[in-house]
Amino acid sequence: MKSGAAPPQAPEAKSRAQLRARRIFTVLLLGSACIMLAPLYVWLATNYSGKLALAQTASADQAVRGFDFGPVFMQEGVPGRFFISAVLPQVEGGEWQTRFEVLDAQKQPVFRQDEVRFIGGYMFKAGERDGYQKTFTLDRSTGYYYFRFAADNGVYHTSPGDPPVVEFAVRQGVLDGWALWGPAAGMLALGMVLLGLGTSAVRRIGASAAVSGSSTSPVRTRKARREAAPTDDSPLAARLKRRHINPQGLEPR
Repeated sequence: MKSGAAPPQAPEAKSRAQLRARRIFTVLLLGSACIMLAPLYVWLATNYSGKLALAQTASADQAVRGFDFGPVFMQEGVPGRFFISAVLPQVEGGEWQTRFEVLDAQKQPVFRQDEVRFIGGYMFKAGERDGYQKTFTLDRSTGYYYFRFAADNGVYHTSPGDPPVVEFAVRQGVLDGWALWGPAAGMLALGMVLLGLGTSAVRRIGASAAVSGSSTSPVRTRKARREAAPTDDSPLAARLKRRHINPQGLEPR
């Protein structure tokens, strides 16, 4: 009766094991997705959050002389982010210095920042495009402003009709601070927790399988040894068996 009741339990146990494996796989997949989505969220929020307020380009001559990007309407106290993408010029000594200024509607400077970009020949590669971005919050009155970008040194070997060497863009109402890094940190922490839970479950399954295999292997070995032992059907063996005497324990005199 026991041997007849065992087979129906085997498919049920197998189904439970498959369901558990699918759940563990889902937890590991969700954890990996959260970890990968964290940097993706930061990149998307940095480059595409808020509203695009200005996007302009400048040629090589304009960049060397100094070019005023704008006008662009900006609101006081609203976080913004500007992006500068420029083709690196030929520079003696491997040091490129640029000037960046914010001008009001009358083109009077309200902010000035001097920057030294890529010092050293092993870092500076002329002809390649480099990008720079910065988050800011306007502490002046709401209105129209200009962004002036100029290169103090460097030579561009270009001809008329060549593509612009400087691209400039401004976005307003961007995500910054906790709004930018909080969700990313939360997704990263959740992903680590899910991966930890999934890994622990896999280890528990492996440990239980090892314990189960070690506990049943001696029984199976003894049973297999008994089944593999040769049988003696002689009359003498039958009489010894009826008297509960092991024929293999008898030694010839």
